Amino acid sequence: MDEFELLKQTVQQCDKCLLSKTRTNVVFGEGNRNKDIVYINFLDQI
Repeated sequence: MDEFELLKQTVQQCDKCLLSKTRTNVVFGEGNRNKDIVYINFLDQI
């Protein structure tokens, strides 16, 4: 398992904050996994 897949699995199973109690999905985007910058976005409400 590569580092990205390990990160994805870790985030999906994480329960360290209140967000984990109400989330329905963890969404990982697509793109080059070898970039120096990763953009993380939290949407409180849609």
